[in-house]
Amino acid sequence: MVATVTGQRELAPTPEETEAGEGYIPRVISLRIDKVLWSRNEAPNAPSTFETDIDGWQFHGDRRDAVRMEGEPMLEVGKQYVLPILYFSKTKTVQNAGWSTLSPNSIIPYQEGILGKGDVIPSLRQADGDTKPADARGPFFGKAPEELVSALKSTPPDPAAADAMKLPPDERAKRAHE
Repeated sequence: MVATVTGQRELAPTPEETEAGEGYIPRVISLRIDKVLWSRNEAPNAPSTFETDIDGWQFHGDRRDAVRMEGEPMLEVGKQYVLPILYFSKTKTVQNAGWSTLSPNSIIPYQEGILGKGDVIPSLRQADGDTKPADARGPFFGKAPEELVSALKSTPPDPAAADAMKLPPDERAKRAHE
């Protein structure tokens, strides 16, 4: 998906954290789906918008520091990203059904038709300012989304999960790791 971050809101830290004057402030971002680049067969249709809780801030007194997972872009309001999303149904391991990003480190900044442009990935910043990841996203940085789509279309499902494509994502993941 190509998505734009359209808003963000903070969730309250726990009462214990507030009392201590330090802790974690969760963040929820709003996303607008601008374009569906690829979808697996029989996947549910993507929503036009959704919210997801992702990262936040660590605070100590009045000081705040952004908390981002390894490989995660900043996800700033107004910027675009290419990201895989999935729908989680309520299961034994999923408490709340809804749409979510696959993982924070699967998100690729996107600007002016170029993957990897438009936002930084703080945990990957090198001395020369480059933030190209060494993971599966790296080869697509500096390229058009169509190259990523071509790779997705030509990659067969993991054999361990191929017969489970109709299962919820958490169940497919368990099969792939058994």
